Amino acid sequence: MTNDQHQSDAPPAGAPIDIHKAGDFQEVDDFPEIVLKAGPGGGRTQRFHGRRLIEARQVTKDGIEVVRVYRSRKGKYVVQRQFSEWSDFAVFTDFTQDWRNWRNMINIGNQDWGDFTVTVVDSVEEMRDLVPAKVYRTIADIAQHGTSQDLDI
Repeated sequence: MTNDQHQSDAPPAGAPIDIHKAGDFQEVDDFPEIVLKAGPGGGRTQRFHGRRLIEARQVTKDGIEVVRVYRSRKGKYVVQRQFSEWSDFAVFTDFTQDWRNWRNMINIGNQDWGDFTVTVVDSVEEMRDLVPAKVYRTIADIAQHGTSQDLDI
């Protein structure tokens, strides 16, 4: 059989990928282990195999809210919400050491303080009230079109 005659179950190049097919979620290697903080202060962890689809941050006068959405190996969506109040922020005693990199100084880039919730849902529609509107639109688009497409151009 030549390469031209090779038959495949794969969709043609450029075709939308149906990420709801059960077969898409079988390879553990494609879905690394994810460990999420949960609960007040992030004192517990929850673990599963999946992929992060999106992370969004919103900084307000009250604190920082981070929303992360994952897709599990079994096709469920995992929404982790983290809220860190400014009043919980630890005061630095020697802020002059790294004053040029202010994000690291206040740990905005990778803050691990605050309260965490983890919610598992079966469908994109169930996330509508759990995530901000822009995050929902992104996840709905990923569900409809996949995370990447091969263009035959």
